[in-house]
Amino acid sequence: MANNTITLFGAETGTEFVFKNKSIGKGGAKEVYLTVDGKYAMGKYLDTSKSREQNANLEEVLAFRRTLPSAIRQYWDRIFTWPLERLTPDNGGVAFVMPAISADFKISPSDLSDTSTRKDSLIGGEK
Repeated sequence: MANNTITLFGAETGTEFVFKNKSIGKGGAKEVYLTVDGKYAMGKYLDTSKSREQNANLEEVLAFRRTLPSAIRQYWDRIFTWPLERLTPDNGGVAFVMPAISADFKISPSDLSDTSTRKDSLIGGEK
């Protein structure tokens, strides 16, 4: 089973995260893996030559999240899948853990094109 999983630890808390050793997606900057239980995802930067810049950007997001009052942080944690903690990958690259998006979460192109009918839209006023 060791080859089927990747075990990494949170850099701040030491929390153990066990990820499936199969990427669920890859973009221009990151590759994404899910934990075995499906609750969290790992974003792992592909270009290790930019580690210094990636670490600085990641720390900026983590620091901002930590400065938010608890109630506000809890509100945004339900909306964003932003980084929760830096991970310590063996290869020295940059990786972080974030909440996984629910499997039933889907956005169709029409959801994005017409914000006038959306009740949850942040455009055009307060809720």
